[in-house]
Amino acid sequence: MKTKAYKLAAELGLQEQSVLEWLRANGYPNARRADTIRADVAQAARKALGRGGSPRARRSQSGRAQPQSRSSRQSGRDRRRSGKSGGGGDGFRVSFADLLESHLPNDITAGHQAVPDTRSSQSPRRARPVAPAARVADDRDDLKIRVARAESDRDRARQQADVERARAEGYARELQKLQGEIEAARRNMGGVDALREDNERLNLERATLKQKLQVADDERETLAQTCGELQEEVDELRASLEEAQESLQESRQESLDQNSVLGDLETARKREVAWRTRALELERAVQQGGDVARLLRDHGLETFRQQVRVLKALLSDERAAVQVIKAIRQVDAQTLEKLLDKHMQATCADPLCNRVTRAADRIPLRVDDDKACAVCAGDPEQRWFSHMVAECGLAGVRRLLVVGGTDAIHDKLRALSEGQPVDLRLVSSDEEALPARAAGRVEGCDALVRWSTWVVPATVSEPYVQAALAADRPIVTVLGRTCGVIAFARATVNRLARNHVLRAV
Repeated sequence: MKTKAYKLAAELGLQEQSVLEWLRANGYPNARRADTIRADVAQAARKALGRGGSPRARRSQSGRAQPQSRSSRQSGRDRRRSGKSGGGGDGFRVSFADLLESHLPNDITAGHQAVPDTRSSQSPRRARPVAPAARVADDRDDLKIRVARAESDRDRARQQADVERARAEGYARELQKLQGEIEAARRNMGGVDALREDNERLNLERATLKQKLQVADDERETLAQTCGELQEEVDELRASLEEAQESLQESRQESLDQNSVLGDLETARKREVAWRTRALELERAVQQGGDVARLLRDHGLETFRQQVRVLKALLSDERAAVQVIKAIRQVDAQTLEKLLDKHMQATCADPLCNRVTRAADRIPLRVDDDKACAVCAGDPEQRWFSHMVAECGLAGVRRLLVVGGTDAIHDKLRALSEGQPVDLRLVSSDEEALPARAAGRVEGCDALVRWSTWVVPATVSEPYVQAALAADRPIVTVLGRTCGVIAFARATVNRLARNHVLRAV
C-alpha cells in the first residue's frame, strides 16, 4: 500500500531527514516529505530502517539481545548459503537478523557480556572488550542501508529475470509458430506434383488458344480488307450520289433562273406598256401646255448648254425663279422627285455632315433639327461612321476586316453598317488566330483595322498584321484603352485619307 514519506518516518519512529536520505539513495533522488512512496519501496524501507522506535531504543534492544554461539551463527550462515543456492524466490530472501549476524563481529552480537572462547577448554575465560554503543548503532545503520541496496538490486535482478523469462516465452511461441509453418509447408509439398500437372495442362491449353488466336487474327485481317473495299465502294457511291444531287440542284437552279427570267420579261413588258402610256400622257401634256425647250429654241437658244445657262440665270434670282416655277405648269412629277432625291440631301449645320453630302455629289439642304439630318440623325457616332463610309468610297475600300473589340462595339458597328456600301467583317478578341485563316481573311478584304493591345492581345492581332503586310493591305490601328465608334471611324478616316493622297500623288 502506498504511503507518504513523513508518515513512513512517523511509523518507523525516525526523523524525516533520515528517511528522505535513505529514499534519495535508493531510487528517489528528489524525494520530499509529502511525496508518495510505492508499496515495495516502503516495505524495503521498513526492513532496512526497522519498525520499532528510535535508534537509541533499537540499540538498547539489541544490547539486551541474547548472545548466540558461534555454531548457531555458522549454522545461520549455512542456511542462508543453502537458501541462495536453491534458486527459489523464497530462498533468496534473507532476514535482517541473519544479515546482521553475517556482517557484525561475534563479540558485538553478545552485547555487554563476554563471549567464552571455545578454542582452548583449559584456559580460563576472558571477557573481550565491548565496542561503544554509538559505533555499533552506526554500523547497524550502514548495514541496514546496505541491506536495502541489496534488496533493491535483488528487485531489479528479479525484474530483469521476468523480462528475460517473457522474452524466452516469446521466442518459444515464435519457435512453435515457425514449426507449425514448417509442418504446413511440408503438407503443401504434397500438392507440388498436382500443381506441376496443372501447369503442363495449362501450357497445352495456352498453345491451343494461341493457335485459335492466330486464326482469329487472320480472319480479322481478311474482314478488315473486305471492309476497306466495301468502304471504298460506299465512298464511290456517295460521291456519285453527291454529283447527282449537285446536278439536280443545278437543274433546279436553272429552272428557277428560267422562271426568274420569265418573270423579268413579264415585268419588263408591263413597264414598257406603262412607259408608253406615260409617254402618251406627256405628249398630250406638251401639246396642251407647250414645250420649254421649243420655246427656248424659238428665242435663239439652240444648244443645250445655252439653255442650261439661261435657266441657271433665271433661277438664281428669287423673283425670276418664282415666275419660272409658275410658268411651268405641266411637269413630270415622278422624274422631278427622282432628280430631287438624287441631287439633294437634308443636312444639319455640322461640317462633317456637309462634307459627307458634298462627297456624295449632292446639294446640302439645310435643316435646323439634327434628328432630321439624313447623314447623322442627331447621333455623333453615326455622323463619324458616315464620314468613314464616304472616305472608304473615295479610297476604293469596300470591305474592312476589324480584329478585336467587345461584343457591344461589334453590335453597334453591325447596326451602323446596315444599308451602307461598306462591308464590315468582325473578328472576336478571343478567337484562335491561325496564320492560314488570317491570310485567307486578309486576302478577301481591302483594309485591316485592329484595336490597340489594351483591347486585343498581340497574339491575336499579330498574324493578321503579318498577313496584311504580305498582301500589301492598309493597316489601321485604333489607339486608346477603350472601344468606341468615333475613335474607330476617326482612325480609319485618317489612315485611308493619307493613303488616298499618297496614291493620288
